[in-house]
Amino acid sequence: MALTKTASTTVKSKRRRSRQPLWLIYGFMFPAVALALIFDYYPAFSGLYLSMTNTLEVGIKAQWVGLANYQSLFVNNPAFIDSIWHMAVLAVAAVIIGTTVPLIVAEMIFHLGSNRWRYAYRIVFLLKMLIPGMVIVEVWGYILGVNGVLDQVVKFLGLPGGDIAWLVDQHTALAAIVFIGFPWVAGIAILIYYAGLASIDPEILDAASVDGSQGIHRVLHVDVPLVTGQVKLIVILSAIGGFQGYFAQFLLTQGGPGWSTQVPGYFMYLNAFKYGEMGLASAIGVFLFVIILALTLINMKFIRSSQDYQAQ
Repeated sequence: MALTKTASTTVKSKRRRSRQPLWLIYGFMFPAVALALIFDYYPAFSGLYLSMTNTLEVGIKAQWVGLANYQSLFVNNPAFIDSIWHMAVLAVAAVIIGTTVPLIVAEMIFHLGSNRWRYAYRIVFLLKMLIPGMVIVEVWGYILGVNGVLDQVVKFLGLPGGDIAWLVDQHTALAAIVFIGFPWVAGIAILIYYAGLASIDPEILDAASVDGSQGIHRVLHVDVPLVTGQVKLIVILSAIGGFQGYFAQFLLTQGGPGWSTQVPGYFMYLNAFKYGEMGLASAIGVFLFVIILALTLINMKFIRSSQDYQAQ
């Protein structure tokens, strides 16, 4: 009996020593929470506030105007309405390209017979990440520009369209921006897909082979369903990039010709830093936030991975 009491007392004392006081735990959490509040949440809520004022410069007291900035964007600004359509086109293209091309490349690498060749090809596709995005866009501007490389190749081959100014013609400018980055092989997306494929249980792949599932049939009915979690991630990352991006417009077209390549992100930049309309720019930022949040929730709800089904 005495031994039992001694053992229980020893266990309780060890548990007491293993428990850290709450003030110490919260003390370690405080710096991270404070930084998040200062650099993440405060700018977000201040942007929401600024979107309902006529602020011209940050730090200057402005008048409360309510939803007037939103009314100005959606009722009195046809250029902004067109920019939403252009953003949707670019976002859909980014999602389609970002989810299909890297998956195809990852499948090709995954099915190589040699681990050495798999490693070598992963390195090759990652090398692209070392090139700054500005350099890539500028190179494509030279390719797609007036009398650029693409025009010269088309003329040399005797194909129609050799005189098209791809980035200057309002009928082709938006398509030319979509074409930037061809063949659209991104290193991060390939690695994400490859990691998903490598984590598939070999027994599942062996069972699929025994059942006669090979080639495209195996990819569509075995591999893709098992990397749905990676697909979900790539979809939302591609959509966010498509909605927020205006890098190519800033460097190559300035939203033109006319406003044929204008997007809300570039529209926000112009209003904030060129026209000094911080309230209007903040309203555009809030609009983009709402759109991205809604798409993220839809993506999380309707694209289900195998882990999601196992958790039910």
